Amino acid sequence: RHHCWAYVIGRNPAAERMSDDGEPAGTAGKPILEVLRGKKLTDVFVVVTRYFGGTLLGTGGLVRAYTSAAA
Repeated sequence: RHHCWAYVIGRNPAAERMSDDGEPAGTAGKPILEVLRGKKLTDVFVVVTRYFGGTLLGTGGLVRAYTSAAA
């Protein structure tokens, strides 16, 4: 399982961090953070947990899954 997360705290400048928690680099934390930025959200922390069920999603599938879950 993977617990991937991103947060945006405060403004001007906002503190932003993210974690892929073992997923391929840039396929989980960054898409979650981009959803937060796109919706102009602040003071929010999002965690998406994915359990591996035996089907490989590939990098594109992971990005779509994490983006959709965060949205």
